[in-house]
Formats: sequence, structure tokens, C-alpha cells
Amino acid sequence: MIDEELKRILKEKEIGRPFTDETHGLGIQSDGTCDIWYVIDPEKASDLRLNDFVLIYDFLRKVWFGGRVVAFDVPRVGVADRKVELYQESTLSMIEQLEKGHIEPMRGNQIVGVELLCVIDSEGNLLAPVIPPSNASILLLPSISAEIGNEPSLTKILDLPSEGIPCGVVSHNQHIYYERSEDKTVFLEYRLNLSKMENRHILVLGTSGSGKTVFLKELAWRMANQGKAVIIADLQGDIIQIAEPPEKEQVEKLEGLEKEIWKAWKWRKTDSFPTRNLQIYAPVSSNGRLYDGEELDRIERWAQNKKIVFKKFSIRFSDISSGEELALYMPGLTDAAIGGLIDLFELYQFSTPESSRSFTHFRSFIEGATHEQREVYWEHNGKRVSMHPMTYGNLKRELSTLGTWGVFDVKGTEGLRYPDFAKSGYITIVYLQHLNERLKHIFEFFISGFMFRNRKEPEPKEKVLIIDEAHEVIPRRVYGYEENWINLITRNFSEIAREGRKYHLDLVISTHKPGDINPVVYGICGTRVIFRLPHEDVEKAGVPQEFRPVVENFAPGFCIIHSPENTKTSWLEVKIPPINCLHISPRDFFEKIEQELKGR
Repeated sequence: MIDEELKRILKEKEIGRPFTDETHGLGIQSDGTCDIWYVIDPEKASDLRLNDFVLIYDFLRKVWFGGRVVAFDVPRVGVADRKVELYQESTLSMIEQLEKGHIEPMRGNQIVGVELLCVIDSEGNLLAPVIPPSNASILLLPSISAEIGNEPSLTKILDLPSEGIPCGVVSHNQHIYYERSEDKTVFLEYRLNLSKMENRHILVLGTSGSGKTVFLKELAWRMANQGKAVIIADLQGDIIQIAEPPEKEQVEKLEGLEKEIWKAWKWRKTDSFPTRNLQIYAPVSSNGRLYDGEELDRIERWAQNKKIVFKKFSIRFSDISSGEELALYMPGLTDAAIGGLIDLFELYQFSTPESSRSFTHFRSFIEGATHEQREVYWEHNGKRVSMHPMTYGNLKRELSTLGTWGVFDVKGTEGLRYPDFAKSGYITIVYLQHLNERLKHIFEFFISGFMFRNRKEPEPKEKVLIIDEAHEVIPRRVYGYEENWINLITRNFSEIAREGRKYHLDLVISTHKPGDINPVVYGICGTRVIFRLPHEDVEKAGVPQEFRPVVENFAPGFCIIHSPENTKTSWLEVKIPPINCLHISPRDFFEKIEQELKGR
């Protein structure tokens, strides 16, 4: 006998019954997925959409299946008697048919294909579906959280982590899953439980205005709030806005579910941000023509008024650990010059005390070579490095160009001290907006290398490096530069990713140009967060076919998250919460700062 409570639930919630014919199979497909087709009741399932989650109850096996709608179709029948068999309408409910021992097909004109995600056994365990439901099964729409009787909730089907970093609420086709519960709205929260993942690196993709930067700011705050040391570069002047509350107009524009999500997720309880957990580091150059000193002064005064730690710095040449690292700042080096530089830098470190090392001194060391007709060489205590005169010329030109950038040992500045720079529970913003484009990339390279060199430091235990505009730092190619330089970058970031996992240095890599980023990035990131992308970039981002039309038309704030180590459902649509801090154009932000400073 069937439990009376279960009878009531099934009678109310049934929206479809199994269907099969010559063209709509039942079982394990060639790609390993397990699919089944259902005829749906158009009145009860009028709002059913592609990628919606569904629930299946199998009366014979007495188990539940969780699934996802992957296709819609209309039955195609070849002969009249087959048509009668398929579309014979029963006047009995499924329960009544089961009690009489005879099951008749349901008549309908639309069928849906369901990809089976899991089986929930009688003890509530989630198992992989190895066989499809029997023909004595029905299709239902699941509840979000409340379990009636032994009906599994959508939370159970998706196996969403209850712990981790909140990222947003689960949605489908830009419709947010929610339920009204007494006086409040219940959402299906999506969390990234990085602690249980082997690969904690995250790739964030999305075009301008899609919500990518809002997500990065929210992610940075959530990670710092969990005690991680978060390092994030601000290339455009929008990240530092995290220190300001959202404008009242921004909040007042919120309505409906958007406003309810904002209230539920609001981490800024007052208008004052805990700026004690925020610090800003700004690099400078000895070449004043390459950065905006006035802008930097305004930012410094604004930070002081907010009681935010603000420090200017330059690169200490003694912090450069290898010739390979130095080569990252010189994209015009040939392969032979890179090899020679690596050997030369090792010889320089061997022959020069650390206290005497500087970029100027290193250039003098290079220029002190012995020249012969077909060879240029350096010797010290039996160690010898040599190269072809043309290779030597290439190295000298690149060093001369690097010298004009003025990034090393700038007078009146200090280098970075790791214990101060990376602090548990802090967001360290490396402000780069005031620099020209080339300097921005040099300092992003340096910060990446600096964090990697200190990866074995015991404190802080958890570090996060957020790299925005990553297509500029980890490019697929750079026209006019040597191919071996791209190979050098590839090796460098592959090592950072591989070694970072061992020492809890996690990467968050973000770009609005998926096609221009180095392919190695897709391999090193275990989680992808994909906001709206143009048609030509959706495929490059690895978006499954059924999600591509949705992703191309995402409204701001909607994304799909692919994180196989986090949830059993590897692709999930998520709506990120509205911004909890100021988010306006950099130009408007600088005008706001100027007005504030004049008013003091």
C-alpha cells in the first residue's frame, strides 16, 4: 500500500508520466547520461522551462530521482494502432491504476526530455542513476527546502553545500527559485565550499556591465570575512569603492525579489565599512610621466580620511628571485636572451652581496662583459656565462627599455613586506588605476610572483590572489612580442597554480575576453563563473550547448557556475545579490572624492 500522505502529495503535484517510442529512447545514452521522456500536463506544467529541475517518483522501486529538463518535443507516431496505444487516455489516476495492477499511458501533445541527476534511496542517500525510472513513475516539481513526508527537496537533489562562501541564489532561465514561508521568503542559496575542493582556483568570465566586478567585490569581502588574506588589483578604480556604502538611489531602485535578496544578504549593517580590515598599496615610478601623481594624492587623502592604511611602494630589485621572473617584465626578449638572462642572474646573485644588488648595479654588471669577435661572456670564480653578440644586443635593449619604466628602488618608497601585505581577514587592494597600461601589467606580474615566492610562509594560512583583466597578464598571444615570452608566462602561471594548491594560495582569474586569455587558465581553474558573454565567446568559455542561448541573453547579475567538486550538478544558474557597496563609474567616483575633499 502507498502511504496516505504520499498519495495526497503525488495527486496534487503530478505534472507528467513516462513516454517512449522509436525516436524517444529510455535509458543510458551514448554520452553516459541517463535520460527519460515524459508527457506533460499542459495545465499543471505551463511554466516548465528548459533547465528547470524536476522530481520523479518511481512506484515500483519506491525511490526518488532528481532531474533537469534538457529538451522539449512533440511525439511523432507512424501508424494508427500505435497512435491509439500511445495516446489512450485513462480516467484513473496513477495510484488507482497501480492498485488495479494495470498502467495506461497518458495522452498529451508535448513531451520533455529529463536528464537524471541522482537517485535518492529510502535512507536519503544520493546515488548516481544507473537505470532509469520504470514506466510506473510520475513527474513532479520539487519544493525548495521544506520536505513533505519523504519527498526530497530541491536542496537535497542538487546536494548544495550548507557551508562555504555565499555566492548567490539558484535561478533558472533568469527566474529565481523561492518559496513563501509565513512572513519571509526562502531562497535556494548557492555556496562555494572551497575547503572540500582539491582545486580551489576560480575563473570568472563576463562582458562589461554583466555583474563580474560586483561579484569580485562581494567574493573578496566574503573571503576576507572567513579569515583569508585577499589580494586584489584595482586596474580601473572600481574595487576601492568597496570602502563606501551603496548610494541610496541604488538601494531605492531595488524592488520585488531583488530587494528581498538584498535584505537577506546585506553584510553592511551600517553606513560605515569596517575599514580596519582594508588596506591600499599603490606602486609608483621614478618616471613621473608614466603615472598620474595628482590622482594618487587624491586617493591617498581620501584613504586617510577613511582611516584606511595607504602605502606607496616600488619593486626592490633584491626581491627579484630569478632571471626567469625578471624576463616577465621584458616581452621583447628572444628565447636565447631569456636563457642567457637566467644564467646571468644566477651568476650575478652568486657574485654580488644582497645589500649591493639594484637594477642599476645589475645593468652595470651586464655591460661589464668581455667582448670577443663571436662571443660575449662573464666569468666569476670559475663560473662562466656566454652568449652571441646579437643575443647580448637584444638583452641590453630590453634592459634599457625596462629602465625607462622606473619601477625599481624608487627613492622615498619601500618594497613590500609580506607579513604586512598579506594579512588574515584583510582585503589588500593594489591600486593601479593611476598607472599607464604597461606599468599595470608589470606590477600585476610582480604581485603574482611576490605571493608565489612567499607561498610557504606559515601565516596567513589561507591566501587569495584575484587577477582582473587577466587576458592582459596571462594572454594567449601578444602581437609584436616574442612567442617564447608567452611560453614563459604559461609555465610561470602553471607553476603558481600547481604549487599554490599545496600551500593554500588560491587564484581568482577574471576577464571579459575569454578568447584572448591563455588556454592554460581553463586547465588550472576548477570552478568557472560565467556571466553574460557575446555569441562568439560563449563556446570558447566551454558553456554547454543547452545553456548558450541563456548566457548570451543574461541580464546583469545572472551567471552559471561550473564547479564539479562543489555540487553534483556541475552547471547551475545563479543570481548574485545586489551590490553591498558603492558601484559607480570611476569618473563619478573621483568626482565624489574631489567633492568630499573640498568639503573638509
